[in-house]
Amino acid sequence: MFKQVNRRFIAALMAMAVVISNVIAPVTPAFATDGKQVYCNIEGNSGKWKAQIGGPRTEHEFPLTDVFVHSQSEVTPELDAKCALQYGVPSLPELAKPVPTPATCQAPGSLTLIDTVDYTWSTDPATNGNIGPGTYNVTATIRDNVNKVFSNRTKTVVFNGIVVQSQLSGQACPPAPKVTYSDWSYGIVNCSTLKATQTRVKTVTPYVWSTWLQTWLPDYAHTTITTETQQRDLTSTERMLCTPKPKDTVTHSDWTDGTFQCGDTTVDRTRETTTTKYTWNGSEWVANVTTKTEHKSRPATTEEQMSCASQTQPTCETNGTLTLPAYKGDWHKDYTYVVTIGLSVKTYDADKTVTITGIPQGATVSVKLVSDDCFHNVIFTKDYTFDFADCITIPQPEQTDECGPDNAQWIVPADTNDIHWSLNTDGHLIATAINGHFTNGDTTFDYGVAEDSNEDCVVTPVKPQITDCKAILPITLGITYKEVYLDANDNIVDASQAGITATHQGVLATANAGYVLSTTNRDDGSYLYTLDLTGMNCGKGDVTPPTVTPPATTTSAELPTPAELPHTGSSLSGLLVTLLATLSTYGVVYFLQPKRR
Repeated sequence: MFKQVNRRFIAALMAMAVVISNVIAPVTPAFATDGKQVYCNIEGNSGKWKAQIGGPRTEHEFPLTDVFVHSQSEVTPELDAKCALQYGVPSLPELAKPVPTPATCQAPGSLTLIDTVDYTWSTDPATNGNIGPGTYNVTATIRDNVNKVFSNRTKTVVFNGIVVQSQLSGQACPPAPKVTYSDWSYGIVNCSTLKATQTRVKTVTPYVWSTWLQTWLPDYAHTTITTETQQRDLTSTERMLCTPKPKDTVTHSDWTDGTFQCGDTTVDRTRETTTTKYTWNGSEWVANVTTKTEHKSRPATTEEQMSCASQTQPTCETNGTLTLPAYKGDWHKDYTYVVTIGLSVKTYDADKTVTITGIPQGATVSVKLVSDDCFHNVIFTKDYTFDFADCITIPQPEQTDECGPDNAQWIVPADTNDIHWSLNTDGHLIATAINGHFTNGDTTFDYGVAEDSNEDCVVTPVKPQITDCKAILPITLGITYKEVYLDANDNIVDASQAGITATHQGVLATANAGYVLSTTNRDDGSYLYTLDLTGMNCGKGDVTPPTVTPPATTTSAELPTPAELPHTGSSLSGLLVTLLATLSTYGVVYFLQPKRR
């Protein structure tokens, strides 16, 4: 049995060796110690592949895979077919025969040959690139390093007898007809288009070939005469004649009064005079505008002269004064001022300045300007009102502002003989002057709303009591207490989150809006109480709690921190004692008023 297995193993190893030898050195049709490799080569210009022994000798030879022979006689048509199968030669598209450009009377014909990456051109006879007139045999040849053939399966294509013509002359090249022109006429001017239409005569004489003289001669029998027209721009003079000159103009602005000065009897008046004249600039009429100012005067009006009247208002110590100007009216008339103050009526000459003194506060002075003749015409009248003096000092009322936001209020003063006080619904305090003015000239003064300092109230946090292993949250004005969970470093954590471990509990005191804690132990201004349940018999049976004496009632907002009440059980008596102690402590705290910070 063992021998039979060994024989199978040896046979398998031999088969594997044969396979490996075939991969490393494939079996060849014929092989000997003097064997040579078969190569494939393109035969001449045929474009066909042929097998050969040894090599390579040219760039067109390639090895025929895994074929070895002993001698030249072993190259067979089958090997040739294998070469053609393995190295097929791509063929180029069929070349078109080069076509020269035709000759003209101005230049000979030409032929342009452009080499490509696959083949080059040559001519017979040879040229240096400038293929002039003549007859040529043109050959296209595949480049040596290109494994391609032409569509005829050869490496060359020959085009014979390509003729490049010489430049034409003689009868084949008639000269251009002789063309002569007369001068352009002056033209007919059109003022609508600003153009002038000109004409001229064009004479065209062709040429005819003279067989006797062997040359071209003018053919006057076939001469043609035509008339040409064109448009030209008008000259400057023509444009000026076509464009009527605008009319020169002179315009005046309205007379404008100057500023009346007290003491003057006339008022200066001015107006602008604008003159427009037109000149021709060669293409159009251009307006040349000049402006000058004209002056004249007029008599001052009654209103202008009476505007120079002036008032000095009464003060708390002095009466008022009214000054009337010297009036200049018609040269042949006299004028008087009739002045009425209350029941007093006085007359003054108006040809000089009149000063009326002793005018009391609140008085109205009526002035009439009357012509001093038999008609006594009133030509001006005006009432001059004198104010009450600004004698009432603006007082400064007081306001109340307790701690906390938005609680400032005015303390409304009592009315006096000079001032009435009122408080509007919007909180504005108003002072109203009685029979007079404040020193700023107004009869009312608005103090606005009372300004609140928004100062926070200071409150003191209270340590919570522990009853039956639970924290009793205090009730303190301005403070919010809440239970929190803490880790081993007394950091507040959310015990409901996965991976968070709370080791003990605490109570966090935070100030409400408008309040601030008197003592803090955290950066955010809050105070954290950690609950120590050590020594308490939480859930381990009833234990009689010790007697707790409630703290004495205090009237100060700063309460001492109550001691933590121990508890060792859940008996009813213990709970009642703890409840009474808690109420006695926090009941006092709840009714305490906060102090200003």
